[in-house]
Amino acid sequence: MSRKRGKKPKAAVEAIPDDILAEGSGSVRSATAAQADAIATVEDVVTTADIATTDDVVTADDVVATAVEPASAGGEPKPRPIRTAEETLQQAEDVAAQFNLANALASAGRLPEAIPHYEATVKLQPNFAEAYFHLGNALANTGRASEAVRAFTAALRLRPDSLEARYNLGCVLATIPGRANEARAELETVLRLKPDFAPAAEMLKRL
Repeated sequence: MSRKRGKKPKAAVEAIPDDILAEGSGSVRSATAAQADAIATVEDVVTTADIATTDDVVTADDVVATAVEPASAGGEPKPRPIRTAEETLQQAEDVAAQFNLANALASAGRLPEAIPHYEATVKLQPNFAEAYFHLGNALANTGRASEAVRAFTAALRLRPDSLEARYNLGCVLATIPGRANEARAELETVLRLKPDFAPAAEMLKRL
């Protein structure tokens, strides 16, 4: 008597096809002489900067607030050393420098070099959803799928409405054995929110 075999599960997508990930607001293009000059300029800024390690998110209001200490009971606010405000401004500049350098390197196709600068960006400013998104793309396109999943998940935690981050998360999950169901769930969510998101429908057919 022959046994009935259960349906064999589909294997994960072997690799992310070229150009399938959504790129968000910063598209990746081939390097040009102008980009090379920009990279060199920003590299000079980053390598000479004294990078801060605080996890605080810097805003213009934060800069103003650091100029004085809270008043003691019944007293007047005490001026803080101006260096405190300067350090806060330096941190904000470091975030911008790291992120801009990472984007320039990614645009030039130098993804392995871009990744540490995206990582430095989110360490300095953990609420920077776009930096997590671009970090996820760079990791995914260099074969680091599990790390890319964490980066896209962080981006979605900060911006749950980002269809691009959710789509990219689904694409990366599809390449990891045993996670096809998770990939399918993310892609179906994208299509539920935006039925005409054609790349998500196409990716679902591959699962």
